[in-house]
Amino acid sequence: MAAKLSYRPKSKVLHRDRVWTIVRAVTPTSVLIEDTTTGETDVVNVTDLQSPEPKEVEAARRSSPRPKDEQSLAEAKRRMEIIKPLLDVPEGRTEAVEAAAKSAGISTATLFRWIKLYRDGGQLSYLAPLRRGRAMPSRLDAKVETVSGRSQASLLSAER
Repeated sequence: MAAKLSYRPKSKVLHRDRVWTIVRAVTPTSVLIEDTTTGETDVVNVTDLQSPEPKEVEAARRSSPRPKDEQSLAEAKRRMEIIKPLLDVPEGRTEAVEAAAKSAGISTATLFRWIKLYRDGGQLSYLAPLRRGRAMPSRLDAKVETVSGRSQASLLSAER
């Protein structure tokens, strides 16, 4: 059974077989939506929208860009080391998970979430922390973007 469709800002909707987020109402019958993975926006009639299934929303969330830095990879590896002994434990066995969560200093719910993420995705990258917020375009000048190792202040003073 599909979930009830909401037209409020930040609600997830299905349009053209992709998950979008409602940004705001434009007219009484149309809304501005943003693709959760590409950042593309579109104004659509509300009759063209459907309620996404929870699996579709989770898949879109997981496919969103994540930082590929060493810190994220290290955190994913740390999480994997915590859950690795629990992957063979049958589901519903909370004693082992509770003990592991307590020794790791995290909540049991968090540990169950990590186990589910790994079981559903099967890849280490699924355990990497997600970047919060939406991807924003750079506000820096193209010259500043191409130069590495120099501060913005030194570049600005050099142009004067």
